[in-house]
Amino acid sequence: LQPRQPDFYNNLGNSMRDDTARNHEALHSYSTAIALKPSFLGARFNKASLLTSMQRYHEAVVEYTMVLDLDPSYRQALVARGNAHLGSEQLDRAEVDYRDALRNEPQSVSELNNLCLVLHRLNRLDEALATCRDAIAVDGAHAWSWYNLGTTQHKMGLATEEAVARSRLYEASISSYRRVLRDNPGLVSVWESLQTVLESTGRIAEAHDSRDHASALRRS
Repeated sequence: LQPRQPDFYNNLGNSMRDDTARNHEALHSYSTAIALKPSFLGARFNKASLLTSMQRYHEAVVEYTMVLDLDPSYRQALVARGNAHLGSEQLDRAEVDYRDALRNEPQSVSELNNLCLVLHRLNRLDEALATCRDAIAVDGAHAWSWYNLGTTQHKMGLATEEAVARSRLYEASISSYRRVLRDNPGLVSVWESLQTVLESTGRIAEAHDSRDHASALRRS
């Protein structure tokens, strides 16, 4: 490829983006490709995804929106824009994007899981619970769907005044976390969440065991 061709600058950006010290150079290359060819969806998407990885979420949303304006069927950009909204805590907007993406692929476990997380953060816990279960129905081994189910069950327990119902929710949360750890014992955040809910039930010895697992993983 010869210089001044959009593909040249897009590929140049791709070659630099794995080196975080060169992120700004990569962004400049993508921007050059876009300036040469404003309809270049690949360069816009690549720029947006790099901005997302740099936690420059609002700028990423602008680029993803440009992609979708040019091609409303670009589902990957719709999902990625939802992720950028989630990263910037624009939860209502993230929900819209995930629901739009699910209309075309209602069995997509990643979008169901992300929607569960959004609904949890919006404190719409019954909806979050149902959505996490929908994700697990699609893929019973999807670790983060089980994890988000556990966090939702714990949060519901914290909000429940009736002792028996609260105890059931805590036990369900513990079961969900243990389901994650059965296949993914190296997930520190899950051990820490398990510790918290075990403490809520007064199971201190088990809570300390979870704490020790998390500490050992952090040290390693």
